Amino acid sequence: IVGSVFVIPCTFGQAYSANLVGSVTDPSGRSVPSAVITIVQKRTNLRWTTTARSDGSFQAHGLPPGNYDVRVSAPKFRELVREGVVLEVA
Repeated sequence: IVGSVFVIPCTFGQAYSANLVGSVTDPSGRSVPSAVITIVQKRTNLRWTTTARSDGSFQAHGLPPGNYDVRVSAPKFRELVREGVVLEVA
């Protein structure tokens, strides 16, 4: 699995949060629908889980700023782990 992670920080009123969006593809560039993306905040060990759409894209909104580990898994693929993903509020 090849994962692209894009961080789009944003704020809503007084609440500060960040969004994590990206896409999951295989080594040939084909999308991996239904891949499971697990986002773990390192400080608290809180977890958020989302599933890739049919085009491989995914979104996770309203995440607290901080350091995260992002894991992507799908049947017949090796798990992809990105450690130390930093989400910030712009």
